[in-house]
Amino acid sequence: MPLNSHSARGLSLSEILTEGRWLTGREPRIRSCSTSAEQCQAGDLFVVLDETDFVSQDLIELAIQRGAVAVLAERVIPCDAPQFLVDDVRQAFARVCQAVAGSPANAMHTLGITGSYGKTSTSVLLNAILNAAGETPDTLSSEELARHDAIRLAQRFAQSHLAGHSHMLIETSSETIAKQRLSGVPLDGAVLTNLLTEHTDEHGSMRNYLSSKREILGMLKPEGFAVVNADDRRSARLLPNIENPTITYGINRQAEIMATVLERHASEQTFLLDAGNESICVRTSVVGDAHVYNCLAATATALVLGVGLDAIVRGIESVTSIPGRLQRVECGQPFGLFINIAGSPRVLSHALKTLRQVTDRNLVCVAGICPRLSEVDRQDIGRVLENHSDRCVLTGTQLDRKLSLRNAHDVLDGFDRPAQAHLMPDRAKAICWSLAQAQQGDIVLVAGGGPVTSCDDANLCDEDVARYWLQNASLDRSCPWLPV
Repeated sequence: MPLNSHSARGLSLSEILTEGRWLTGREPRIRSCSTSAEQCQAGDLFVVLDETDFVSQDLIELAIQRGAVAVLAERVIPCDAPQFLVDDVRQAFARVCQAVAGSPANAMHTLGITGSYGKTSTSVLLNAILNAAGETPDTLSSEELARHDAIRLAQRFAQSHLAGHSHMLIETSSETIAKQRLSGVPLDGAVLTNLLTEHTDEHGSMRNYLSSKREILGMLKPEGFAVVNADDRRSARLLPNIENPTITYGINRQAEIMATVLERHASEQTFLLDAGNESICVRTSVVGDAHVYNCLAATATALVLGVGLDAIVRGIESVTSIPGRLQRVECGQPFGLFINIAGSPRVLSHALKTLRQVTDRNLVCVAGICPRLSEVDRQDIGRVLENHSDRCVLTGTQLDRKLSLRNAHDVLDGFDRPAQAHLMPDRAKAICWSLAQAQQGDIVLVAGGGPVTSCDDANLCDEDVARYWLQNASLDRSCPWLPV
C-alpha cells in the first residue's frame, strides 16, 4: 500500500485499534499493511485473515523475512514477531488501511446509501443535486465497492480526496456491510431506501438480512444523520432505535419530506414536493413511484446537508434517465419503449403497473428469466406477466442469453393460460420481434436483462439492440436479429 505524509514516520496500532492488545514489550511503528506474505515490505504490518496452521507458520515467517515488523491476528500464533490481537481482524484491517491512507474519509462528507432497491438511482439523483449546488461529489458504486479489498478501498478514498471531491456517495449492499468493507469509514449520513424479502438468500434469513442493514447505522458519526423511508414498514420499525437525528420521507404515510404525484405520462411525470412549510413542483422524465421515492430520499439527504430546494429541483430535473431503471428509449418510434434491468417479481410488477397507468393500448413485456431466481420466483413472474401485460415474450438474460426449457416451464407454471406467452430463447431476436409487433400507442418493456458492464459485437446490451432495430429495421434487412 503506498505511503503518504500521514504514515511516513509510522503509525501506532494501539492508537488506531484501542480495543486490541500487544503481545510484546515494545510496540513497533507500522508504515503500511499487507495480507500477502510475498508482498510484504520493510515496516509492514502482516494481517492474518486466514488462520490455518499453514498460514500461521510458513507465511508469517516469510512475511517477517521480507520486512514485516508485526502481525495482526485474532489468536496467538507461535512466532517471534510482535503480535497485536483483536476480536475481529477484518474490521481491524479495514480501519488500519484507512489510517495508513491518511483517513481521507474524514476530509469529505461520506454518505452511505443502502436498501434492497434504489441505491443507484438515489446516488445518481443526489450526485446531480450536489452538482447543481456547486459541490463536487464522487460516487462509489456497489459493484466497485464489491471489487475492492480494504487496501484498495482506502486508496480509492485517498484518490478522491486528492482530486478535490467534497462528498463521497457510497452505494453499499448488505453483503458489503456484513464483510466489514466500510470499517474505518465514519459516515455523515446513512440512507435506508427499503428492506424487502427478495435479498435474503445470501444471509439465510430475514432476521440476518435486517441485522446486516442495521449495521450501517452504527457507522454514523456522533453528529451523523439517518434518512429512512417511512412507507417501508421494515425500515420504519428501525426508527425508535436510531439514536442519531433522523429525517423520514414518504408518499402514503406522514413524513418530514413528502410527495404527491400530480400527472404522469409515458414521457414524464410531475409531482408536488413538500418539505416542511415549503412546496414546489418537480417535473421529471423518469416515471414511476419508485423514482419518486428515490427523489425524496435524495431530497431529504440534500436538505440536511444544507442544499436549498431550488438547487434540489434543478438537480432532479437534470436527470433525464437512469440506465436500466425504467429507462425510456426514444428514436422517434410511434410507441413507448422502456428498459428495466432488474427482473424480480416485485420489480417487474411495479414496472408493469407504472406503465399501465400511462397507456390504454397494448403493454408488451420481453421478460428475461434469470437462472439464479428460485422456482417460486419464476412462477411468480409468470403470474405477474399474465396479470399485468397484454403480450409477453420469455427469453434469456443479457449474460445468459439462451432461456433453458426448465426455467421456461417454471414461468409457464405461473400462468393460468400458458398459451398467452411466447418463447424466444435468443434475447436479441426476442427484442426485435416484440418491437416489430408494436403498434402506435403501445408500450414495450424490456425487462430482466441484468446489469451490463460492456457492450461489444458479441454481447450487445438491450438498449443497443433496440436502438439498432429502431434505426435500421426498414433499411437493413441483413440484420441478424430481424424477425423473419
